[in-house]
Amino acid sequence: MRRWIGRWIGRYLIGVGVLHNVVGFALYHAPLRAIAADGGWNAVDPYVDRNMAFWFLLTGVSWLFLGLLVDWIESRAIPLPQRLGWGLLALCAVGVFFMPVSGFWLFLLPAAAMLRRRPLAAAGVSAGAA
Repeated sequence: MRRWIGRWIGRYLIGVGVLHNVVGFALYHAPLRAIAADGGWNAVDPYVDRNMAFWFLLTGVSWLFLGLLVDWIESRAIPLPQRLGWGLLALCAVGVFFMPVSGFWLFLLPAAAMLRRRPLAAAGVSAGAA
């Protein structure tokens, strides 16, 4: 049980990325159909709704990739850099400030967990690896 508890942040971020894209496909089905109907190539600009759909889905994929990387790091018992936690917390704060009714709140928990973990230097990892 302890092993799973120490390795949840990456999986959490993967879940956020998957959820983000599920919501994106639900919200933006019409613009996505229009992009597909236009063949995809150069079919996003200058349409605002298509831009929103594209960036919403691309953001979800980015969270998925970040989650995969964090899960890989956690699976090797390598401490996560605290600056990643600070960066995620800053992103969360900015996002919540400008869009309080959004999913930015979801990043508060993993950011706090990253900041509570031991720093790299205390874990015996050289500072150059951070």
